[in-house]
Amino acid sequence: MKQIERYLCAQCSQDMIAAGLRCEEIPTKDKDRKPCDWCGRSCYGGHYRIFYGRRREDET
Repeated sequence: MKQIERYLCAQCSQDMIAAGLRCEEIPTKDKDRKPCDWCGRSCYGGHYRIFYGRRREDET
């Protein structure tokens, strides 16, 4: 399974979770406003590791 790490605002992270994507939040001490990697808004948020793709054993 592949993974990417992205900084997401609170709204995009809620949308990602509601969509059922497999993810985990990466704990950081960083509390600054940054541009969201999905929507581009400069907001408070968090770093997330998002998993995608299939494992090789899932491919049949």
